[in-house]
Amino acid sequence: MMGRPLHDSPSRDLSERRFNTRPESTEDGIPLGQWINRQRNRFTTLHPAQAQLLLAIHLGPDEYSVYDGERRTVRYAEFRPYLIASAAYLNREGDLRVPRGHVETIWNGQEVRLGTWIRKIRKAPERLTVEERAMESLYMVWDPTLGTRKTLRPPGTEQAGTS
Repeated sequence: MMGRPLHDSPSRDLSERRFNTRPESTEDGIPLGQWINRQRNRFTTLHPAQAQLLLAIHLGPDEYSVYDGERRTVRYAEFRPYLIASAAYLNREGDLRVPRGHVETIWNGQEVRLGTWIRKIRKAPERLTVEERAMESLYMVWDPTLGTRKTLRPPGTEQAGTS
């Protein structure tokens, strides 16, 4: 039985009318690449729920958008690889709970001892100024114990099944 080819079916016509026919743009017609860049560059101004949704699909902030200090300094040159590595880790993992021995390889092949550096700055965050604000924009966890979940029992209560 010869019928119409699948690509000429009426249901295909219906689906093209129902959905965006230009998948490289948003429903509003904004090119997708432009929309993604806008979200990454304005990440710090997004509602926290919007930021979490972007992190869930591995779209985090652009490292240039979170640092508002002077860029032509030795201090920034020393900080920049850690900022890039932190942003890459956040994009991939969704948080900055970096294990102590973690090494992150950034875009130029440079290996950054991110875990060691994070541990070091947690000990003395007051030494950071503009860098601290940048790290806070990347959802820096200054006290890693706050992110852990512990079951607390009132004093005098016993765990079920123990005697």
